[in-house]
Amino acid sequence: LSRGALMEYYSVFGMYHRLRGELEKSYGYRRQLAGLIEQSAHLICEDELRYVWILRGLLILQTELKRYSEVVGTLKKLRAVKTRNMFIQQEIFMVVYLIELSVYYETGAFSRALKLVPEVEEGLRKYGQILYPGDMLSMNYVVAYVCFGAGEYRKALPWLNRILMETDIHRRQDIQSVARILNLIIHYELGNDRLLDYASVSAYRFFYKRG
Repeated sequence: LSRGALMEYYSVFGMYHRLRGELEKSYGYRRQLAGLIEQSAHLICEDELRYVWILRGLLILQTELKRYSEVVGTLKKLRAVKTRNMFIQQEIFMVVYLIELSVYYETGAFSRALKLVPEVEEGLRKYGQILYPGDMLSMNYVVAYVCFGAGEYRKALPWLNRILMETDIHRRQDIQSVARILNLIIHYELGNDRLLDYASVSAYRFFYKRG
């Protein structure tokens, strides 16, 4: 098979096994796909976005399979991608920080995760105007959860408020739902009784509208 055909083969079978829930098999194909494109630097330069997406798929599988030691190496590869394309830059930003923060909170390394928050804030200022709204919700949620897990309840509130201000109740309903529950817990922990009453009514209205 030609290199191009082999890449499609690995890609298709990687997706096939993922859809079947066979994550280990999918991971094997995804790793071979990444290895194949990394054999020739010009392939990465010719299609930077595809390489970023390949690494993203690999990172998601590594996280799901709890191969955290391998996540570090893949994140390093992703950070090493240098591009002038703003869209690709924001894609790298989102993938790197969503994965790294997720790994930290899954492993309970909340203090390490908190150190990344200023970098996330800087990235959101830089790419906020071109980020997909669903991705923005994801980032706000992950940072809020990290602050919550670290016991930094007041720091979590601004990130949660950004989610609560979302006007489309159908966009990432999972995130919007959990955000409202976290909001209630935080106000309870902080003793914000008056705000807790308001938040309770607001949460009820959201879940009622969602059906």
